[in-house]
Amino acid sequence: MGATKESSNGNILRERIGATNGHANGNGHAHLNGINNKSDSPTKNAYPKPRLAGWTPPNFTIKEVRDAIPAHCFERSVITSMYYVFRDLIMVAAMGYAATHIDSLPVAARYICWPIYWFFQGAVLTGLWVLAHECGHQAFSDYRWFNNVVGLIIHSALMVPYHSWKITHAGHHKSNAHMDKDAVYIPKLRSDYGFPLPETSENEDEDDYAMGEAFEASPIKNLLDMLKVLLFGWPTYLTTNAWGPKSKAGASHFNPASVLFEARQYNQIVESDFGILVALCCISYAIYVFGFITVGKYYFVPYICVNWWLIMITYLQHTDPTIPHYREGEWNFLRGALSTLDRNFGFLDHFFHHIADTHIAHHLFSTMPHYHAEEATEALKKVLGPYYRKDNTNPFVAMYHSWDNCRFVEDTVYIDAPHRADIDADEANFIGLKDFNGAAARAWYTFEKLDNDHESYVGFDKSLGLIKQTWDTKGPFVGILGFSQGSTMAAVASNAGLSGCKFVICFSGYRPRDPAVVKYVDDVNGMPSMHVIGRADSVVSNERTLELAKCFENAKVLYHDSGHLVPTGPERTEIREWIEQTLSSA
Repeated sequence: MGATKESSNGNILRERIGATNGHANGNGHAHLNGINNKSDSPTKNAYPKPRLAGWTPPNFTIKEVRDAIPAHCFERSVITSMYYVFRDLIMVAAMGYAATHIDSLPVAARYICWPIYWFFQGAVLTGLWVLAHECGHQAFSDYRWFNNVVGLIIHSALMVPYHSWKITHAGHHKSNAHMDKDAVYIPKLRSDYGFPLPETSENEDEDDYAMGEAFEASPIKNLLDMLKVLLFGWPTYLTTNAWGPKSKAGASHFNPASVLFEARQYNQIVESDFGILVALCCISYAIYVFGFITVGKYYFVPYICVNWWLIMITYLQHTDPTIPHYREGEWNFLRGALSTLDRNFGFLDHFFHHIADTHIAHHLFSTMPHYHAEEATEALKKVLGPYYRKDNTNPFVAMYHSWDNCRFVEDTVYIDAPHRADIDADEANFIGLKDFNGAAARAWYTFEKLDNDHESYVGFDKSLGLIKQTWDTKGPFVGILGFSQGSTMAAVASNAGLSGCKFVICFSGYRPRDPAVVKYVDDVNGMPSMHVIGRADSVVSNERTLELAKCFENAKVLYHDSGHLVPTGPERTEIREWIEQTLSSA
């Protein structure tokens, strides 16, 4: 819950804040936070919820990671890269030639040999796809024009609009695991499903998993849904931007005027479309000469296999119950790059040029060529420590588990305080609102002084009603937090019948002085609470904040060296750890 703060002259001044369980959003509004300390909310058959270092900011820099990797790992070689292209093309040609003899075999042997051909040809073509992907990252060679020529040819042959996807994929690397800005595999929110919210239950298991019942499906249903995505997910993404941000839903990679692209990129999209058109002409001519069935057996089925592997690899790299996603304010490039994991595809990793089992290194340093990624991964493990993740689970088993368990992340609900608190530019400058533009600030209540020790909070009941209404209609929530005046509202609300509330966090809060309000906090409150105090706070004294803390039986006090603000330093880690501990023991 966002807040306002009180100045020495009694006026109400707005303060910007944003914070939620490892996700944050500083948006300038007063807001109510529903907190759920999971990256993806699981269904009833969820993985255990491990404690992960990756949910707290790393204590190293990306430069320190880079310095740990041998310098030669960043060197790109045209000769080496082209060797892998020709190696893969030779394998494609050799398997294609071998397949010309399959139909001369006995019928039973054909039913065995064709699937073998499709499997391995699809794997090798996926490797070629990965090499073109390296071209898009400029990891193929030191020559941008050469990278783009090779990438355009290979990706066009595999029905991928090279420049179009290169552009959106760069956006993915730039904002990986960002809840709003990532280009793909953005988890859904609870509210996206549109079904009734579960009622809070005395039974913790029922409360935790009531939502899971809405997703309950037979293994067969799950497998069929997965099959549809594996077969059709890739072309669906290219044509409709499925799994992308809501603001770009329905956008096509083939449309030069799409919201996916800037005007200056128009010609690149046209060039990509032309590459696809040339490929379609070649395929059409092959069908004319050899027939649809022949082209289907030699090209279309392996092409479908490529799409299958692409979805499976990328889904597993970015979807797992242990992978966090971050909102604005908590996200940064390093945390995003570490929000993936390496997967073991066995012998197929050699065909895939290790794109799956060295993916963390790839997200940290996308211009590094694949043939150095294994060595780099071994080196960076020493720096990453617990932030390095690798899963050796069979990828098909892992796919099912992630599909079955990773359903949504919790919404963060923001509400404007209902009262206007007019302030002038000087007052705005006093509290550090550098972007103040004269717009009305918001207040949870305004003050009328009764005597030296008592005040009347005008509009308090309306604000409390708004919080309770939001809690009941937008929830369920498990915690509430606030800053300054807002933290006083949070403290009061936590003892005013918020069903299912498990904790309250008060930043620079104070015990109310309105006789009609103080009763809420003076009643014994067993709610676990944290009270965050700035030693240099000149707006709300430390003594007043401690008065509020004494109203709670289970109060933890956390000091920081700054003033009247929400700390952004190492205190955040302690706050998150306290939330995790509180929720796990609730």
